[in-house]
Amino acid sequence: MSIGPQTKLIFQTYIESDDDQGSTTEEWMEIGNINGTFISIKGEERYATDRITVVKTHYFLIDYPKTFDVNFDDRFVNMDDTKTYEIIDIIDIGASRGISLKITLLEKIK
Repeated sequence: MSIGPQTKLIFQTYIESDDDQGSTTEEWMEIGNINGTFISIKGEERYATDRITVVKTHYFLIDYPKTFDVNFDDRFVNMDDTKTYEIIDIIDIGASRGISLKITLLEKIK
């Protein structure tokens, strides 16, 4: 585990399934709660279409997960479900020995 204050985030994966009418349903399935070190890197304001969007980038350092894979299609959500973090980079720390992951997250605030 990384040194620093620990944060718990909800890990979710994107799934598509067919409903009874033959339509495709898209939803986020909760995989579990992940503890790690959450580090804010930078934030900036972007102005487009008469509105300001704040974009923040964070690192989330976690122990290497043993029961699931972390992919770019997945996401993290904070525990009170008010912030969503898109995965934009995944670095395997420990030269593929399964020690830990450094995940870069993107948070958009509108």
